[in-house]
Amino acid sequence: MDEPTGDVQDAVAQPLGFEPEQGAGEARGLCPGREVRGSEGVVLAVAKLDRLSRSVLDFAQLMVRARDLGWGLVALDLGVDTTTTSGRFVANVMVSVAEWEPDIIG
Repeated sequence: MDEPTGDVQDAVAQPLGFEPEQGAGEARGLCPGREVRGSEGVVLAVAKLDRLSRSVLDFAQLMVRARDLGWGLVALDLGVDTTTTSGRFVANVMVSVAEWEPDIIG
């Protein structure tokens, strides 16, 4: 299945109150995602959480960096926003599943 285009991501992000900044994430060498600005600050929006990271350790380090630098992460496929307590919990569970999944398959 093809990755969502910017238009699809925009259609999902805008109802959540986020405004995309075209290509901001790619310009900084970040993984497949887009930086968007919401009323509360800056987030990195990714189409699929498991494309961002399949490692619990890597994801934890990314979340520490996000916290320290004052930005969040929104996974559009799951509707997860790590600027909320529930969003952080769900994201951590899903990354754990993403790390576990290749071991089971392979």
